[in-house]
Amino acid sequence: MDYTLTAANDGNGTQDLVINQTGVNFRQINVSYQISCDHGDDNPFNTHGVQTAGQFARSMFLNPGQQTTSFSYTFDYNGGGYFHCTYSFTAALLEDGMTVMVDVQGVMYDDGSPPSVQATQPLSPPAQIPPGGSGSWYIDMENTGAGYHNGPANFTFTMDNVQQTG
Repeated sequence: MDYTLTAANDGNGTQDLVINQTGVNFRQINVSYQISCDHGDDNPFNTHGVQTAGQFARSMFLNPGQQTTSFSYTFDYNGGGYFHCTYSFTAALLEDGMTVMVDVQGVMYDDGSPPSVQATQPLSPPAQIPPGGSGSWYIDMENTGAGYHNGPANFTFTMDNVQQTG
């Protein structure tokens, strides 16, 4: 935002300009997350074993003008062709204007033809994070089919609710 100040009285006056800080109901949810996944099947030429990704970090911003926001993260086992997991984060500012509820949904997909949903897991109940609060959570998913096993997919994450500073 740009401001133009014009001096009155040929610049001989004094005026104090007060710029308020961001309000306490402007919240920032900092999310750190990582994943560890396993795969095995009857084909000795396929990739097997545990693969990991992360530590990753994202922030979500909420305020009276934007009371909900979301993002998602997808992990493809071995870069694709086996299975993938998508985790969707949705945050909402609650009535007190400072506590945030975060719903996280995990979905595991088989990458066969056609791709199919193998497992779903919500964070239950959704996290309610008070101002200045933080916590750690996890979602585990796995699926076994004829001759293969996808998972467990261990998705761990931490979240904290702080005041926006800028």
